[in-house]
Amino acid sequence: VLVLGESLYYNATNTIPHVRYFTIFGSGLRYETFPYCIDEQFESLVSGENEYIIVQYKSEGYDFWNRENMDEIMIKTLNENLDLNIKEFVTVNFDAVADAVDALGGIKMNITSAEVKYINDYIDETSKVTGKKAKHITTSGLHVLDGVQAVAYSRIRYTSGGDYKRTERMRDIITAMIDKVKTKSVSQLNTIADRVLPQVHTNLSMTDLLSMVPAVASFNVGESMG
Repeated sequence: VLVLGESLYYNATNTIPHVRYFTIFGSGLRYETFPYCIDEQFESLVSGENEYIIVQYKSEGYDFWNRENMDEIMIKTLNENLDLNIKEFVTVNFDAVADAVDALGGIKMNITSAEVKYINDYIDETSKVTGKKAKHITTSGLHVLDGVQAVAYSRIRYTSGGDYKRTERMRDIITAMIDKVKTKSVSQLNTIADRVLPQVHTNLSMTDLLSMVPAVASFNVGESMG
């Protein structure tokens, strides 16, 4: 859940001026079937484990993931269980994230030896899904990740920490992307937005999304948890 504004640890049900709440969802599907028919790979990039959501709606059965109003149901679940009042969402898939990272010129990420053990399988799979080629990572240390490599990194789940560590990696990717955005001019950001936004599913208007682009450079990522 992203909180935009100058506020720390306020409940979203309170009335707080100049604060805006929305959630980012991630889908493992390709653009041609996106955003619907989202399967068990669905997860919230920022808050909410996929297993947690399944538990909340296990009585709905597997067909739950194929509903066209699934985004609204996910928001309802987050609001009810985390005492939030989210109304806006942005859903991205592998293609959108990979294209955004590539458009930014890559992002820096420190890869551990434990992560090297698994990342290349994810690189191969993500490359197949997105249709983009990417090199394997064979050494630990600081790397500049391209789009496919960044998505692959965020998908690693078998190291110590399991899914909790995976969601931490997702947040690290978002933080690195925001840091890279800060190095771009408004015209460069607009070019990136033109490339990526058509691949985004959201209940925000295009006008609203475009109006946020210049402000992204001033974003700061505060404390996160989960």
